Formats: sequence, structure tokens, C-alpha cells
Amino acid sequence: MIVLSEGQEPVGDGGLTAAKRAVLHLLKRVRDCPDLRFLMLQTEGLSLLLQAAAELTGKDFESVVRKWTEVIVKVALQQGPSRICELSDRIEELEIERTLLEEREPEKPGSTKLDVLTYLQETAG
Repeated sequence: MIVLSEGQEPVGDGGLTAAKRAVLHLLKRVRDCPDLRFLMLQTEGLSLLLQAAAELTGKDFESVVRKWTEVIVKVALQQGPSRICELSDRIEELEIERTLLEEREPEKPGSTKLDVLTYLQETAG
């Protein structure tokens, strides 16, 4: 029996059908969404989702893993790097630029790197 949140009474099959639908929906979203797929492949999220799918559908864990892993990896290879990879590279570039700028311009005594109040006071005139 599945209890979705504390204090709620289970309804019908305890939410099992809804849980199955939710897990399968998430697997399809992972398959179809490059950013979500990237995150799931880089974390334990996909493994946990596949375990849930196997338990909820009553199927053999290995067969569920084999089916979804093949599909997700095939789609990932066809689509190439995701926007998250591109954003991660851009963030690294910006951090390097920021470090270089900080090295060129020493801080004023008593100021912090992100002293917003001082900035607002100076620009307000």
C-alpha cells in the first residue's frame, strides 16, 4: 500500500496505478528531454527511477534497466551534448574571466566582492 503524504488515507489500490503512471511518465520525460536526461545520467536518479519502475510494474529489474537504458542512451547519442553541458562550459569560461578581472583590479580596502549597498550608493549619486 502506498501512502502519498502523511495523514492521507490510501484510495483504491493505494495509489499504485498513479505511481506506475508517474514513474513511466518520468522515464519518458528522461528519454525525450536532453537536460533532464543529462542530469539523470550523471546522478543516481535514473537508477532509482528504474528500480521504482521494476517494483511497480512487477517486472524483472534487469529487463527494465536494459529496455530503458538502451532507449535513453540511443536517444542521447543521436542528440549530442545537451544545453546543460553547454551552460556548464559557459559558466566555467565566465568564472575564469571573473578571476582574471579580479586579479587585474584589486579590491578597495574594506569592500567585499559583492558589496551591493556600496554599489547602489555610488551609482545613485
